[in-house]
Amino acid sequence: MDLQWRVHNDQCGSDHYPLLMDIVHPMPEERVPRWQLQKADWSEFSDLCKNTIVKDAFNDMEHQIAHFTQLLVEIASKTIPKSSASPRSKHKPWFNTGL
Repeated sequence: MDLQWRVHNDQCGSDHYPLLMDIVHPMPEERVPRWQLQKADWSEFSDLCKNTIVKDAFNDMEHQIAHFTQLLVEIASKTIPKSSASPRSKHKPWFNTGL
């Protein structure tokens, strides 16, 4: 986010000068899909975990962790739905241009 700011020339009844800030380039709203855990098929999730995740024969703990994580995400993707990634509707600000 890129901001430009300036000092207001009126103290507006305060003992200091207010700062005015303008957003030059607003950051795009990035919506990340979230797991909908309340809609998960937990029995299928459990079965897939039991049948898919086995102890690796690798000595490298980093590889085991990466492989386990990959399997867990794949199983979750099959059994737990995600929310939509579409951006939410824009809310009208509570303030107006006169403020």
